[in-house]
Amino acid sequence: MRSLNLKTVVVSGVLALCLGMTGAQAATDTAQPATSTKTTQSSKTSKTSTPSKTAKTSKTSTTSKTAKSSKTSKTSKTTKTSATSKTSKTSKTSKTSKSAKTVPKPVPAPSATQQVTMLGGKYVFALPKDYVEGPMEEIDDKARAAGVTGSLYMNKPEKRVVIVTETPLPDGQNAPSNDSQTLDNIIAETLVQQQSSYKDFSKLGEKKIVRQGLDLRQLDISGSVEGGKVLSTTIAAISGNRTAVVNVISLEKDVKSHEALVNSLTGGR
Repeated sequence: MRSLNLKTVVVSGVLALCLGMTGAQAATDTAQPATSTKTTQSSKTSKTSTPSKTAKTSKTSTTSKTAKSSKTSKTSKTTKTSATSKTSKTSKTSKTSKSAKTVPKPVPAPSATQQVTMLGGKYVFALPKDYVEGPMEEIDDKARAAGVTGSLYMNKPEKRVVIVTETPLPDGQNAPSNDSQTLDNIIAETLVQQQSSYKDFSKLGEKKIVRQGLDLRQLDISGSVEGGKVLSTTIAAISGNRTAVVNVISLEKDVKSHEALVNSLTGGR
């Protein structure tokens, strides 16, 4: 029994449900035309009787002198008040500047993680708590009786899925963790399976990694499923008679966060 034969329906169903690759509809605003209203006002002409010119001249002269004197007095007071206000503001600003101190930014606390253990403790890694563990419906009673185990970790906010499976090697064989031939065969089978699972399939690369004495193989591909473009990284390891496979699937646009998670699983950079 091979550990990597994830069917297309499994991958498609997980991505459609967890990665949420539905397009957003654009909202449109309709401008309302402005209406202008003209108001016609009727003007009335009023006639006022005019008093004697001499009286007007006398009153105007007196009023002019009084107004000038009043304005001069007000201007003087306003100037003094303005100068006082400016001095007061400058003094306050100086005090504020002296009292202000640079406050160091708080260091964010590391996010809580959960430990995932595979191959009897030979392959152990941590996932952030944002990844919620759930069962894999594809692993039924028959598969479990044959020694197949697995979990599905979903991070809905980041729209990322991590599929973890562990199965016995075929024909009950045993292999050391550095058995290159067995690891190469696992990756070759994965490549064939993923070519049939994804549209627009493209192989991005392969890596050989040693993590804490355990040989790992990494396969990176891109493709489309359910109308969305994704990145998929498969990490494989073996020990004794068992195979461990971790599959990380992200939206294609989230390259950096995808690589960061993969590196945390492999110890790469």
